[in-house]
Amino acid sequence: MNTILSHHRFGLALATVIAALSIQETSAASTLHFSDYSDGTLASAANPYTGILNLQAAGGTDYVTNGLTTSQGRSPNPFWTESTVKSGVLEVMSTGEVPDYSYAIRHRSKLTADFALPVVDVSFAVFCYRTAGYTYSGFDSANSPFSGGGAILGVYSGVQYGSYNTFALEIPDGGYLTQFQVTNNDDSPGNGAFWISDITFSTVSTIPEPSALTLVAIGVAGLSFLRRRTPLQ
Repeated sequence: MNTILSHHRFGLALATVIAALSIQETSAASTLHFSDYSDGTLASAANPYTGILNLQAAGGTDYVTNGLTTSQGRSPNPFWTESTVKSGVLEVMSTGEVPDYSYAIRHRSKLTADFALPVVDVSFAVFCYRTAGYTYSGFDSANSPFSGGGAILGVYSGVQYGSYNTFALEIPDGGYLTQFQVTNNDDSPGNGAFWISDITFSTVSTIPEPSALTLVAIGVAGLSFLRRRTPLQ
């Protein structure tokens, strides 16, 4: 009888460990409101979550000189500038400035959000004139990388003028996100821009360890085998 009780307690302990290892504790959602900052505030300065979120946003131009564009091996374009807050949102837009000896062919805008801690429930609200795009990446519950992305339809694509659309990124159950990007480009600076109003995320304080769960599973199998071989007392 004592052996059976001992096995029972051991089984409960293992079940408790498995449950503890399988739980992800998430914090309350954090939202970066650009409306909290005055016009002209740099994107990097309009970020109260330094240490969790590394936010970079800039606009620039690709240009042609002697038949070569910056993407074809020329030195980095010096006309990329950090984006700033304008009217309560982050305006990610090319300045439109190009050297006299060049011909601008494309105005580009890009925002990159890198997370130093695992995050879930990530979303952002964005507006654009021409269709922009977004991509994101992270790791699933088995610690394997995943990625995704999609289009952000603009005013000239049928979206109501002046409206912001919120995109909630699809993260696998038990997984977490490490980065997302938003990009756009066009011949016109305004059409190659986009505007972000909010970035929301929740941090994950514990991540399940697949290797630890495997060891526990082996222990459970061993206990089951032991119980079959132990006679009742």
